[in-house]
Parts: sequence; C-alpha cells; structure tokens
Amino acid sequence: MIIAKVLRSWATAGFCPLAALIAEGARQAAERAYGERRSAYKGGLAIGAVLCLLGALLYQLAAMFFWVFAAIILFKPKAVWSVVGRRLLW
Repeated sequence: MIIAKVLRSWATAGFCPLAALIAEGARQAAERAYGERRSAYKGGLAIGAVLCLLGALLYQLAAMFFWVFAAIILFKPKAVWSVVGRRLLW
C-alpha cells in the first residue's frame, strides 16, 4: 500500500524538473528577445519563448516556475520601475 503511494507520487512529480527547465528556457528566450535589436531575430525568440511556455504548460504546476524565474529577474535589488514595467509587458 505504501509502496503504491510512493510510486504514484514519483509518477506525478517526475515531470516537474523537466517542465521547470522548459519554463526557464522560455524565460531566457523572452529575456533575450527583449534585448535584441534585430526584428527578425527578436520575433523568432519571442515565438520560441511562447512555444517553450506552452510546452511547459503540459504540466501546469511546474510551468509556474516561469513566473518564479521571471520574478527573480524582474524584482532584483535596485531595479528601475520603468524598466520592470516594460519587461513585464514584453
């Protein structure tokens, strides 16, 4: 009985690290797209970020790591609020 519960919990939580890594990849792509000057490359990175986030949403609980990583970057000490607002809207 206990072994079955442990195996079920492993099967349920097994995708968390993978989805968290995909969500971090989406955050990094969005951050690079924000700073990119070339519009074609910027659009490709933005589409890649959206696709990574949609892939992470296959396991919705772990996809919330995207917001954890984004909050760490957005609300670091000495952050300028106008820049935070632009990044958040992007």
